[in-house]
Amino acid sequence: AREYERRGGAIVSFGKPSPKAFEAGLALLAGDGIAKERVCHVGDSLHHDIAGANASGVISLWVAATGIHADELGLGEGAAAVDEAAVERAV
Repeated sequence: AREYERRGGAIVSFGKPSPKAFEAGLALLAGDGIAKERVCHVGDSLHHDIAGANASGVISLWVAATGIHADELGLGEGAAAVDEAAVERAV
């Protein structure tokens, strides 16, 4: 995509954390009568899932223990306890 853009092409992003991705999902849910206030986005990426949902005004739930940040937080396989300092650095 970067090379295409470098050559003059227009890039349109449509994925997390873009608000457009969340808005599209919300529009589909609204069509089924589900209000934005009843939606909770669940994800393991602070950048893609949580930041994207928050930027779109959607409630989010961060899956830390088994997600992509688990090792960084000291929650990986065999971890005995949460490393509070690692959590603070990640947030």
